[in-house]
Amino acid sequence: MPGEPAVAAAPGLPGVGRATGGWRAVCLSGLLAALSADAAAPPAALLHAGWTEPAHVLEAGIDLRAKLDTGAEHSSLHAEDLARFERGGSDWVRFTLRGADGRRVTVERPLTREVKIKRHAAPAQHRPVVRLTLCLGGVQREVDVNLVDRRDFDLPLLIGRSFLRGLVLVDAAREQLTDAACRQQPGG
Repeated sequence: MPGEPAVAAAPGLPGVGRATGGWRAVCLSGLLAALSADAAAPPAALLHAGWTEPAHVLEAGIDLRAKLDTGAEHSSLHAEDLARFERGGSDWVRFTLRGADGRRVTVERPLTREVKIKRHAAPAQHRPVVRLTLCLGGVQREVDVNLVDRRDFDLPLLIGRSFLRGLVLVDAAREQLTDAACRQQPGG
């Protein structure tokens, strides 16, 4: 009839036609509803942080500038004077860290493992890994950290997903939203 919208049934969806937005609109609204259920808003408990933040290494008692890198699984730390030694039948690592204030601190930690890092256009590196407690914005977590010479990088500490997961929401457009203090200990 003239003046009435044409109604065409959507394939497989009886009674759904152009008058109600068409089968494409129904499919799109269903898809959006499914996606929004899976991509729920992040919990308010997550720390909101920028892509660079001050961090604290508990075992050394120093603050460092850090890059929060969601593309890296583990964390990397600039270490100087790296030396492996044996203590009580176990492998240990001694290394020196330089804090944001310029203070140097020597740390000794048990060697957790050694990792082989593949690099673009450069030979692979073997790096020692130790467990360290990192603090960021009032939360802390003990994580595996590989030790490496990062003097050519702007920031001495790279914090990866093993620390960030379930604790931190990284805003790549912002920086320096938190402090380095340790206040809260997740199960981590």
